[in-house]
Amino acid sequence: MATKAAFKRLTREYQNIQKDPTPFIVTHPSETNILEWHYILTGPPGTPYENGQYWGTLIFPPEYPFAPPAIRMHTPSGRFQPSTRLCLSISDFHPKSFNPAWEVSTILIGLLSFMTSEEMTTGSVSGSESERRVLAARSRWWNSTGGGSHISATAGVTRTSKGINNVKAGDGGLKFRTEWPELDHENWAWMKEHRIDSTTGQILPDPDAPTKCSPETSALRRRPNGSAPGIGSVVDGGHVAREAEPKAKPAPLDRPSFTFIDHDDDLTSKRIKDVNARKAIRSHVMRDVRRRERLAGLKRTSRQDRQSGSSKATIDDPDERRLVLRASSQSSASSILDADSGDGFTSIYRGRPVRWCAGYPVPLHSNPNPPTSWFLDPFFTLPGTSELPSMVAHLVYYWKTIFVPMTFPNTSKDSNKEMELMVRSSFSDPGSFFGLMSMCAAHRAVLASQRSGNWDSVLTADPEYCMMRAKSIQEMSAKVRDPSRRLSNEAFDTIINLLTGSLIIGEFSEVHTHLTGLKSMVDLRGGITDESIRSSSMLSAIITTDIKAASGLMTKPVFPLTWDAQPIPSEIQQRIRPLASSPLNRLGTGFSANTFLSPPLLSIISVLRDMVFFSITYQTNPTVVKPGDQDFFRILNCEAEHQLLSYIYAGGSSNPEPNLHPIEAVTRVASICYLNHFLIVSPSSSGLGRALTKHLKTALDGCKLSLFVGLPTQTFGLYVWALFVGAQGALGQPERQWFVERLARVAMICGWQSWEQISKLMTGFFFVVALDSLNWRSVWDEATTGFVISESEELELSSLLGTGTLSLT
Repeated sequence: MATKAAFKRLTREYQNIQKDPTPFIVTHPSETNILEWHYILTGPPGTPYENGQYWGTLIFPPEYPFAPPAIRMHTPSGRFQPSTRLCLSISDFHPKSFNPAWEVSTILIGLLSFMTSEEMTTGSVSGSESERRVLAARSRWWNSTGGGSHISATAGVTRTSKGINNVKAGDGGLKFRTEWPELDHENWAWMKEHRIDSTTGQILPDPDAPTKCSPETSALRRRPNGSAPGIGSVVDGGHVAREAEPKAKPAPLDRPSFTFIDHDDDLTSKRIKDVNARKAIRSHVMRDVRRRERLAGLKRTSRQDRQSGSSKATIDDPDERRLVLRASSQSSASSILDADSGDGFTSIYRGRPVRWCAGYPVPLHSNPNPPTSWFLDPFFTLPGTSELPSMVAHLVYYWKTIFVPMTFPNTSKDSNKEMELMVRSSFSDPGSFFGLMSMCAAHRAVLASQRSGNWDSVLTADPEYCMMRAKSIQEMSAKVRDPSRRLSNEAFDTIINLLTGSLIIGEFSEVHTHLTGLKSMVDLRGGITDESIRSSSMLSAIITTDIKAASGLMTKPVFPLTWDAQPIPSEIQQRIRPLASSPLNRLGTGFSANTFLSPPLLSIISVLRDMVFFSITYQTNPTVVKPGDQDFFRILNCEAEHQLLSYIYAGGSSNPEPNLHPIEAVTRVASICYLNHFLIVSPSSSGLGRALTKHLKTALDGCKLSLFVGLPTQTFGLYVWALFVGAQGALGQPERQWFVERLARVAMICGWQSWEQISKLMTGFFFVVALDSLNWRSVWDEATTGFVISESEELELSSLLGTGTLSLT
């Protein structure tokens, strides 16, 4: 039976999934058991699983979300063993590496990403591409018939809708029909329309066919997707059809080409001597080919139309061998965003940007799968890409399904425009593209390393990151050697992506090197205030990357803000701020009550308070949020983090304030850590996340508990809030135990024994019960379970308690 916490969490997640469904994924809990979830993964286009219907289950433990579910896929896929528990970092095989912040949608996105890769684990199988395509075509039949077991009962199997144990043995599709009645009805209608034999899953002969098919034709019917090599097999791209002109110019990528293997061969050599049989074979093959072309939105043209179109293209453009969405002049995202959107920067020198793209536009496309042409060669015969088709495909898919949703969780999905801009920017230049792929490889590597805890070996142990990083550096070196490209927008895109990848992986020596190079490039371009930089989105990429690097190094940002801070408009404040009677008005009041915090820090914290209100509004009442609000608060996030990093540097000094009070130092670093948990999220296992954890631990270690002697116990609230922020950010890291033990020590000093006492105190800081209590409660439970203090700590506590200013009552 589910615990109360698990029931509430799963109920809330189901509501969120219904409001914001994930592409290619449908899921719901069982009506009889909320711990039993059923999902359907639709095979993404461009993969061997295309249009497949893959049914599986997630069996959650009663203590979820503090323990992961058991993951199974019942439908045969050629990738996983049917109805077998899968060993993944998000499954019950690895309970210690499971992050309570991961949700059902996160788990299923990770499963889909793993499914489209070739990594092996317990429960996976190595099937050929043709086998997987055949199984994808038979998946609907298998789900609704239990693999053909609906005709007669399987020996030793009692058909029941309870549990999942009978699915693999053959339950006649009863469990699937119980959980997915509408899909089951659609599947039977589909089988009837396509003349699928419900017993065998094979295609039945067409009674209206003019000619009786030969055995050879029947053999072709047993290939549902027609992917195996043979007569009439079709492939996209590759060789040119034989009837084409021998010296004709290759068609551009935006024009579909069709190639038929063995279509012109002498069919008598295949022992098919009947002319009518040969015609029937071609008829059946081409009917299926044209059906798939119509579904894909492709349209065939006659040879005359192709020749006229080709001659016209030759006149209009002497070189069409480029990507469909590639810019006519290969400019980067910076110039394209400005030219297409019109949302550039204000003409005033200190004007604030009205749009903010943090280096790479956020994809808002409903289909998380890249075009097929990107899988094999993103730049049309780019040297070296032929060796990496699978790697590139998986990283592009990972970027759109994992990296962006995790990094920008509050991004709206009301437009597809930025996806096109992304294609025309990073995907139009090799250096930018490989830099983007190195970021994705680094992100995936650090998440995988969280399971083992061996982050130091990520840089040398992950081949995908090393390869993509090397290719990006190679392209950047070529740009530097070319005077016409060394200061181009593409060069800026490349070095920014390299710098971001180094931040994610945690190689801060490279971060410093790339940052030095970026500053030199900006200076040579005329400075950060130069019009060529300010008039494009390049400014936002430079500033954001610089701020994140400064946070990881805990230094002053290299570049100043090129605009003056502006107050939040009253119209936005009215929409995001709570009512006067709401308990949320206590949020952040604990900071202003602390006399050790300086006015500049309190001013920044007041801005953070409004940012937290926006985050609460977005998650609880997104209908009142307008599209422009996210751009505004993303800029505000950048301003606040920049000010937190730089306000301790007086004037233009490069040295921080020497007499900074330890409590202010803790508050400053904890606020920076908190900013990296929403709007732009850095995973705790990333290089930036690990660096921030160490910086906060250092600040807390320098703030001795003896400083609180003589102060009210409520003064400990700010210190405890910083401990919670550190413990949340140190999830899966060895430093987490340090934060938990320090929290237990403070709780003992102040006499806090219940979570209700702590949660009430934390509401005076940046803590929202409805959103944060689940994660922070787990930290509190760790701190109050089995904690034993050492002799030295006992002496320290005794000295504090002996003063009479602190007591346990």
